Amino acid sequence: MIHINKIQPLMLGLVALILVGCGSGNSENTDSSAANLSSVISSSVVFSSVSISSSLSSANSSSISSSISSSESSSSLSSSSNSSSSVYTVTTFASAAAFNGDGLTIDKDGNIFVGTSKGHTVNKITRGGQVSLFATFAAGSANGSDIDSQGNLFVANVSSGIIHKVTPNGEVSDYLTELNGPAGIYIDDQDNLIVGLYGKGSVPGAEVLKITPDKTIVSFVSGNGLTNVVGVTGDAQGRYFAANFLTGEIFEITGGIVRQIGAAGTRVNHMKYANGYIYMPNPFDHLVRRMDLNGNFELIAGIKSQAGSVNGSSQVATFARPNSVDVSPDGKTLYILDFNTGDVRSISME
Repeated sequence: MIHINKIQPLMLGLVALILVGCGSGNSENTDSSAANLSSVISSSVVFSSVSISSSLSSANSSSISSSISSSESSSSLSSSSNSSSSVYTVTTFASAAAFNGDGLTIDKDGNIFVGTSKGHTVNKITRGGQVSLFATFAAGSANGSDIDSQGNLFVANVSSGIIHKVTPNGEVSDYLTELNGPAGIYIDDQDNLIVGLYGKGSVPGAEVLKITPDKTIVSFVSGNGLTNVVGVTGDAQGRYFAANFLTGEIFEITGGIVRQIGAAGTRVNHMKYANGYIYMPNPFDHLVRRMDLNGNFELIAGIKSQAGSVNGSSQVATFARPNSVDVSPDGKTLYILDFNTGDVRSISME
């Protein structure tokens, strides 16, 4: 696969000449610039319950896009946005499985659960591709989700500030309420809920919560570059990962300490750690990529800025605003939920 942000020797020579000619005193630290830019963007975005619930919808895509387009790194996507050194095959696993699909998770038996951000419902897709209604909420949205060791599905309702619990037989309850825009959920091997806060009203999220099985809520990390967290995931070694939705910085959280380990250069939605990589959808670029823990990005499939539902080789396949990914229990298949169509797409990683 081709690594994004790989600078060729010739470009390094040109940069060196420019620095000699202009003087190094005018150069800026990249990390501090990114942090300052993230701060400016987060402070300039006006949040409302409507804009939050549609942060992953097409309603505000143009206004959000125009407000942050200048912050997206042109180099981070340019070299490999349309090609990949490894060729995979993209297929449609289930058509129109969700209405404005948002949030996808897979149970130990391979059943897929998808949220509908505008229909406040969750649908279940069997391994055979059969779609059925699994749960309905009174109002709001169905966003990020994950499943605990008992088979209970926990769903973030960002617009209502609620985390719903759905038992294996479909019984719905409000597990926690009055949260600041919960968007993403990852459940670790101790059944702790790691919750990314996107924000609600005029208050951006900028925080990741840890919720124990007895419902004790702990502010796991806050600030330190976090602004509007959606994607959260983790590994089996006690490492957790979170991403800012609007600006794409990716952080590792270990022992309560947060540090940035990568920058996607574009928006990042619900992501998944597996096999040494963080798999992520870049919804407004219509790409699916992965990042190793050294911050190197690789394109999996999709054509930058080209929305569609074309199947086939990863070099020609297109996505319609992919916003959620998960990996099958055997680690061999990547599933992607397209927001625009509600289709669940699959990629064999073998």
